[in-house]
Formats: sequence, structure tokens, C-alpha cells
Amino acid sequence: MWGQVATSLVKQDNLSVTLACKLFDHHRQSFYQLKSDIEKDIANERRVLESVCEIRAEDPGIGAYKLWLMMRNIYGYEAVMGRDRFYVLLRRHKLMLPPPKVRHTTNSNHRYHKWKNLIKGISLNSANELWVADITYIWTAQGVCYLHLITDAYSHKIIGWVLTDTLKAAMSIEALQQAIDQAVQSTGNSCLKGLIHHSDRGVQYCCDAYVEVLKIVWYIHLYDRRLQAHR
Repeated sequence: MWGQVATSLVKQDNLSVTLACKLFDHHRQSFYQLKSDIEKDIANERRVLESVCEIRAEDPGIGAYKLWLMMRNIYGYEAVMGRDRFYVLLRRHKLMLPPPKVRHTTNSNHRYHKWKNLIKGISLNSANELWVADITYIWTAQGVCYLHLITDAYSHKIIGWVLTDTLKAAMSIEALQQAIDQAVQSTGNSCLKGLIHHSDRGVQYCCDAYVEVLKIVWYIHLYDRRLQAHR
């Protein structure tokens, strides 16, 4: 702070550097060192901004945190400012990306039957007792993608997945079929009767096409309680 005031006195009030420094109990050397540091910071900021603009030209969707890591990798940890200051720099030059819009992957307002929840208090002893179906979104430089997942609740392994740009039930069915094929191959049994399928009751999991796949593999009636495994 003292350096900024001293610089202002020297430039605007034609005060000598020596006298300006004495007002703040500093030596001339401190003034020139501070001036040199400021010039280095300005040059460093300019260099970082140029690199950021070049990277953004190639990848407009890249975020601030990843850019900060890249700058540190390119110029070294000592040469690049801290993360918060880097964010301030980007914000000052309007280079911060707008916050992503909230994406909803669940549509529970549909005409299909919504199954009851059977997993409260359930105790698992092995794999293929409870599968959890879900959809999550992932932001990329090209936009948003949707990851359709089937996870085994006991092993916590992802046993079926599809990455796509759509929320269509066909993608959830494809992930389910992957999980089924893997389970059949590992168990040697094409009948998975007794396995509980759990989801958020979104339209993808309650639609006729999805339920038909479950019925075929489980060999059970649509209203068998073992199929009624939704939140």
C-alpha cells in the first residue's frame, strides 16, 4: 500500500523518491524493489492472460480451475499466482465462464407405475442382490453429456454404463443390458430372480420398455414385490 501512495506522490506531486520513501520510513532501495516486483507481476499477468486466451480459443469450455493447473504446469508453481488471485484476474478480464445451468435428469411426473421402495434397512451379503440405476450429467467442451449407470450396491462396482447426449430410455436400457450380460457371465445363470433393482422412479426406469427387460430376465410377474424396488 505504501508503495502505491509513494509512487503517486512521485508521479503526481513531483516529490523525490527519497522524500516520498522517508514519509513511510522506507529506503529508496525498497521503493525500487517494490516497483520491480510490480512490473514483474504485471508482465506475468499479461503472459498468463495470453496463454489463457490461446487455450480458450482451442477449448472454449475449459474451466478456471483446470486453466490454473495448466498455467502452473507451463510456467511453474512459483511463477503463477495462487488460485483465488488467478480467479480474480480472469474475472477482471471477463474470462470466467458462467455457472452451468442446473440439469435435471429425473422426471418423475409420468403416467407409468411407480414401484415401492424395498431397500430401507436392507442388509447385503453378496453381489447381484441390489442394483442401483442412475443418470448423472457431465460437462464437456462440447456441452453436457449424460452418463447412464447401473451400480452393484454390494461391491460398489459400475456394471453397466452408457455415455451419451440424450436422456432417452433406450440408453438406460443399454446400460441395464450390459449389467445383465456381465452378471449372467459371472454367475453362469441366466435367471437373476431375487435381485432387487432400485432407481429414482424416473420415466426411463418406469417405462414399459425398461420394465419388460426386467421381467424377461427376472422371470417374474410385473407386480412381484422383488421388482418393486424404487425410492
